[in-house]
Amino acid sequence: MKTLLPLILSLLTAVSTTTSSNFRSPEGNWQLEYALIEGERSLFEKELFGLADELCLKSSRWYFRTGSKKDGSIVLAPSPLCSEGQQDFRWKMKKGAKKQSQLLLTIGKGKEQKEYLFDLLPNTVEDHLYLQYCRGKEEKGNALILSLRKE
Repeated sequence: MKTLLPLILSLLTAVSTTTSSNFRSPEGNWQLEYALIEGERSLFEKELFGLADELCLKSSRWYFRTGSKKDGSIVLAPSPLCSEGQQDFRWKMKKGAKKQSQLLLTIGKGKEQKEYLFDLLPNTVEDHLYLQYCRGKEEKGNALILSLRKE
């Protein structure tokens, strides 16, 4: 898997000429095409976002709503191996180091809140969102890569 992720990322970067800095907002409805875990699986929860593992997240629907709260939800479709479910979140766009666009998802309530700060990968365009969440030391390559397609 360690050799597969750099290849996928380089191919995705080569396909797109638009950078993530042009991406304004994930507002709308999206479908998760894939979720990849790179590096040490143990650094990621068995259930991502308190909902499911990466296999059950595939084909999930992500709804980004705007308004005063900028809320959203992840909805799982039932399948033979996975149960249906829903996880609500709050979101906001940020600028990170080197003016890179980032998406902050806040999941949970009160003391149970958890934040996931995703970098938008360079191949993100208005109808395709590529996100990377790193956990632990960046040089170890521990990352979660998500690919979402706008519906």
